[in-house]
Amino acid sequence: MLQITHTLEPQAVKSLTKKLLVKIYDEDILAQKMRENLFNEFLVAYYFLIENNEVLAYLGLYYNENLKFEQQKTFCIGNYEAIENTQMAHTLIQYVAEVAKEKGGEYLIANMQGSTWHNYRWSLHNDYPNFFLEPYNHIHYNQHFTEAGFEVIERYFSSIDEMMQYDNPEILEKEKYFLSMGVRIRRIDLGDYTNELKKIFTFNQTAFLQNFLYTPITEDVFVEKYLPLKSFLHQDFVIIAEDKNVEIIGVFFALPDALDKNKNTLIIKSIARHAGKEWQGLGHVIGNVLYRNAKKTVLQKLFMLSCVSMGTRPKYQKIIQEKSIKIMHSTENTFNIVSFLFENAKKFPKKNAIIDQNKQITYSELAQEVLQTSYYFQQKGIKKGDKVLVFVGMSIDLYRIVMALFHIGAIAVFLDAWVGKKRLEECCRVVDCQAFVGVLKARFLAIFSKELQKIPIKLGLSFKHKKQVQQTDFEELTYANDTALITFTTGSTGTPKGAIRTHGILYAQFRALIDKIQPQEYEINMPTLPIMLFINLAGGITSVIEKTKFKHLNENKIGKILEKIYQKNVNSLIASPYFVKKLAEYSLKNQINTAQIQKIFTGGAPIFAQEAELYLQAFPNAHIEIVYGSTEAEPISSILAKNIKNTALQGLSVGKIDKNVQVKIIDLPANSHIGEIIVSGDHVLQHYFNNPDAEQKNKIWIQNVCWHRTGDSGHLNEKNELFLMGRCDNIIKYKDQFIYPFIYENILLQVQFISMATILEINEKIIIAIELKNKKNQNQVIEIVKSLDIPHHEVKFIKKIPRDLRHYAKIDYQKLKYILS
Repeated sequence: MLQITHTLEPQAVKSLTKKLLVKIYDEDILAQKMRENLFNEFLVAYYFLIENNEVLAYLGLYYNENLKFEQQKTFCIGNYEAIENTQMAHTLIQYVAEVAKEKGGEYLIANMQGSTWHNYRWSLHNDYPNFFLEPYNHIHYNQHFTEAGFEVIERYFSSIDEMMQYDNPEILEKEKYFLSMGVRIRRIDLGDYTNELKKIFTFNQTAFLQNFLYTPITEDVFVEKYLPLKSFLHQDFVIIAEDKNVEIIGVFFALPDALDKNKNTLIIKSIARHAGKEWQGLGHVIGNVLYRNAKKTVLQKLFMLSCVSMGTRPKYQKIIQEKSIKIMHSTENTFNIVSFLFENAKKFPKKNAIIDQNKQITYSELAQEVLQTSYYFQQKGIKKGDKVLVFVGMSIDLYRIVMALFHIGAIAVFLDAWVGKKRLEECCRVVDCQAFVGVLKARFLAIFSKELQKIPIKLGLSFKHKKQVQQTDFEELTYANDTALITFTTGSTGTPKGAIRTHGILYAQFRALIDKIQPQEYEINMPTLPIMLFINLAGGITSVIEKTKFKHLNENKIGKILEKIYQKNVNSLIASPYFVKKLAEYSLKNQINTAQIQKIFTGGAPIFAQEAELYLQAFPNAHIEIVYGSTEAEPISSILAKNIKNTALQGLSVGKIDKNVQVKIIDLPANSHIGEIIVSGDHVLQHYFNNPDAEQKNKIWIQNVCWHRTGDSGHLNEKNELFLMGRCDNIIKYKDQFIYPFIYENILLQVQFISMATILEINEKIIIAIELKNKKNQNQVIEIVKSLDIPHHEVKFIKKIPRDLRHYAKIDYQKLKYILS
């Protein structure tokens, strides 16, 4: 008879757990399992699934009042063990999920013993021998939980370094700099180990505060946890950095792998440095000292643990599916953003990564081509830190080339395909590039461009060598704070703004967008924005490229695009609002069945209620979400199309603030709650390349936190929902009141004859600019506008209101003002 029982009685727990452990583990792992701690301060009870006196599965239910996921009451499952029977596992998991729910739990996280200070991680594979302090689990446990309706909220991986290079000249210079500031880098004093632990505890309280799922512990508990490790430690492998006031500002805590029979492996258990901007690079310096000491001790391998955690949630909870890339979390670790590609090449070797016209490439093929291209670039003289101008359209070649540059630590400099020769040369003057990779047309342009002629290395898209290349063929390490990408933001005047993305910031952006977009393995997505295809590659899904320029979207083109969507089994879109709108209009007009499209994400331009309703009518089966963000901060907020209401006087609703950012409203006029929107977060870009004026204008630093000025005006309501009022530069002051463009754009777009419209000030006159769907309705529209009570001096009709060239959906206000004046 199958039954579930629970107990807190220590002897009963030890007896029942042993019954199962001896049945499912061999002797080596069993010894480790028997030593694991079964009890801590957060334990609620142990639950056992028993049949005919045999234990089939068990788990501990934990509750830590300081642990809150999404700010909600959260329970944890820990110490999970089970036979390889998914149905039996589900019986126990679902039973305990109901127990947690009855106790008021909103979320349930596994496998975690109530806190990241206790065992909290599972492996996704056991390809490498288990190492000291790393919990061991059967791989099918992951399946038990995912098939029970749980979803991943975080994944990281540990890295192994067998090269162990150290004393890089740049790091040695940085070391001299810190020493000149009075920094002392020393070994731990094992003779005074308890006091050393107390100092480290004080430092850790702030250093780890922002870590995912972090909760505090007391000094006594911390010391008690780390005291038993003393006998395993070597003083050369715990490195501490202190400032001139003898306050700890950085720690690398490492110890030899006690399970390594060859005694030549070191494990870095934790690393941290002070968050202050003045200590940037300190982690590299401390790590270098550790590497130096390790090499002297003839160690041959070095593991970096990244506090792997796998969080899960049952279906009854507030489900927001989570998916992320397995990477190193600390900004001081060796890390390269292309690691996600190599990971997916192992998981989905034969799955198509990109379909481009009649070409297609699998994940394993793309990974190998990236390695080959990396090798080719190095043979041509491109090295780590070189800036490489990439002028290639959206294609398999683009992603192969850019990821190869990332892989070798070079910096891809990326311009929009629409920029002209003048703007291209201005960008080249800002960024002194060492190489140029472009299509034939771009290389032909280089003949007539003085700036492009200065670039020493010029390469096309193809290369001859077909050497089989391995990841181990590349020696240069990259770090999370190494620059990976420079992109130039929209703009046609002034010094170009080259937004800098490091490998770490790219990961933070990918993670934030994957949190939002939730790519599923079965998805085949059509992204029209280049950066979004990177997200798809990170998520392990297939991308179908569509190259049609937005402004050329006539009915014939749209018909062919829809035909491709159905031929290639595309079931989701990440696209410009203009692209989605044109597909929607065509589908409704021609009564096309769009049931295949299950998910649409769009953004980059205002989407008012009437356009959202058009989307919903055309794609009734799709989850449709509008994301608000910018080049420097994506995403900021989002809203479902079905939740966009006609709230004209409140402004344009863009939904709740994303969990990955903080938003503030500044420069509030007197008696107003509307001001400029500023944002901060891990994925918010902090710097522009060689453009201090842009940084001074667009960045605000408060206590070492960077806040980006969006240039958008808006306000927050009591539910933390954001409303946009228009660009700050376009707000009009009229008769002691402010006229906000989005309010009146919203009102004007409700007129059925109007395609696009806005309100702006030119030469102290307020002008309403209107683009009609049909010229014959001009007189009717004039009468309607008179009845709308919109403050204005004049109405002007424009055949085509100029739009931005990136999305072809936003009004180009600067160009429109030029036309009207």
